[in-house]
Amino acid sequence: MSDSTESKIRRSDSEIIHYDKAAEEVLHGASWQEIIDINEFERYRLTKNPAHFPKEKMFSLVNQIEGKKVLEIGCGHGAASVRLAYVDKEVTAYDVSPKAIEVAKLVAEVNGMNVDFRVGDFTQDVMLGKEEFDIVWFEMVLHHMIPELDDVMSKTYNALKPGGLFVCWEPLDYPRWIRKLDPMWRMLGARMPNLSVDYSPEEHPLRPSELEIIRRYFPHLQMKYSDLLRGFRFTDNVKARKFISQIEHCLLVIPGMKKFAHGAVMWAYK
Repeated sequence: MSDSTESKIRRSDSEIIHYDKAAEEVLHGASWQEIIDINEFERYRLTKNPAHFPKEKMFSLVNQIEGKKVLEIGCGHGAASVRLAYVDKEVTAYDVSPKAIEVAKLVAEVNGMNVDFRVGDFTQDVMLGKEEFDIVWFEMVLHHMIPELDDVMSKTYNALKPGGLFVCWEPLDYPRWIRKLDPMWRMLGARMPNLSVDYSPEEHPLRPSELEIIRRYFPHLQMKYSDLLRGFRFTDNVKARKFISQIEHCLLVIPGMKKFAHGAVMWAYK
């Protein structure tokens, strides 16, 4: 067995253990039994604020695709999957964690949504038909697949029908000179947003080299930068977050400010 194969297995196993544990805690609680408010479902059907909220931007793109077949990779507890089902998509969703899939199935059931949830590792054992899906959706998942990103994008491209949509929302890495400012921020009792996450050795926010891999398969990749003021998003109030996002939108127009963005929604059509 090669070192790279051993690394894949170790990382996959460690992630399964981590996410199984998190899902087990959910199963022992009552949160999975909560019925999602109809206004929450309608928010992603109507997408009134795609300029301000990354997930609404993703749904605004999805809602424009006439085709129904969606593949979600790394679905976790099914938050996006059930909302995709609500907007009349036929969703097939994978996750490496069996317990997470167990939670996702319960979430779909209590909310009356039909989703085909499956346990599988997209980097290893998930087999897909050629040109099978109209949409392939990743949400904060690709940065977990850095060593296999080329293979992942190849599988994604092959799985999409002609004209199909690839869409993701991922954290972005800062340039090296900005990263060097992190010790100064720590001395002041603060941390730069995407440096405050404990990434494993095999994962990190997407860097220009990873974006080039994605563009190799999707040359017309488009990006909407976000999370410039992530540290100030201290509330779940939609109006407050929209106001913060409006400030962020104005700042991102300034030349050079996109380098400080913590994340981006990316999309392209095959």
